[in-house]
Amino acid sequence: MDEKKWLQERKSGIGGSDVGAILGFSPYKTAVDVFFEKVENFQKEASNEMNIGKKIEPFIAELYAEQTGEKIIPVGYDLWRHPEYEWMIGTPDFITDTKGKDEKIIEIKNIGAYNAKEWGEQKTDDVPLHYLAQVNQYMILKNYHQADLAVLIGGNDFRIYNVKRDEELVQLIIEEEERFWKDHILTKKMPDIEGSRYAKEYLDQKYAKNTLPLRDPEEDEIEKINLFFKTSIEYKESEEKYETLKTIIKSLIGENEGIKTEYGNIKWSFCKGKKYIDYEKIIAELIDNCNIDEKIIKVLKDKHTNTGKGFRRLSLPRNLKDKINKKEEENGTESK
Repeated sequence: MDEKKWLQERKSGIGGSDVGAILGFSPYKTAVDVFFEKVENFQKEASNEMNIGKKIEPFIAELYAEQTGEKIIPVGYDLWRHPEYEWMIGTPDFITDTKGKDEKIIEIKNIGAYNAKEWGEQKTDDVPLHYLAQVNQYMILKNYHQADLAVLIGGNDFRIYNVKRDEELVQLIIEEEERFWKDHILTKKMPDIEGSRYAKEYLDQKYAKNTLPLRDPEEDEIEKINLFFKTSIEYKESEEKYETLKTIIKSLIGENEGIKTEYGNIKWSFCKGKKYIDYEKIIAELIDNCNIDEKIIKVLKDKHTNTGKGFRRLSLPRNLKDKINKKEEENGTESK
């Protein structure tokens, strides 16, 4: 199977990189992000960090083989699918070449130094929960009982972690993935959008323009809309209070660089202005000093003028706070 077909096949089930999100373990994505990928065919572009990790993977695998003496085989684009739980899929990085005896999953991770604190002592299973769930899913797929994570942290700290199959976690994975698959993927019913990193980008793409007129809210939408109104008022008031306090602190600092506090220094620093080229003045001087016809300049301007990508702006009713207060007063009067 080539990469293109493999990427397409990944949409046909729940993979190892999805399970952490569905269980609520992942710091990188949520269940609704998995929904966007499987149902809406929304796929974020690979980050620079992910691309580097992919390129460095063979090197980390080589370090693992050298330290353990294990012969390992890359799984490549071989998509594993469980014979009973057809929605459960996965593609680990490597497996050990032991001819069916005590086979192990080998998962490669390239981790930034800033995430080192999330990893415990090597030779243990003290690893982030979403990775623990990932390798347990791979063990479910082929009925393996052990996995190793080969981890390079900060480019110079190589560690190996040993994970045994956890039957309680295995049961949780099976139950939650089946529920998610039946309740959301098959029904195309979106899970709770809260906390999603993909949501804004996905919605901006899917609903780039409004094509239908204003509508009345559904009964179950009113509570969410009112909560949004209330939160937006609180946010605006908090923002105004913050700006007021910021001005007060600036007045306290005055001509000083800043003020020392028990938590660290608060500074009001000078930042140099950013240089920019005033092209309009350059054009004016060219017209005046180089005998360039102004019409030519206009033609060139029109030729090289581009329109930026449009966007939708969410706007709230005017005088929202006053209207809400008035409505609450009316409701209070009616209840008396």
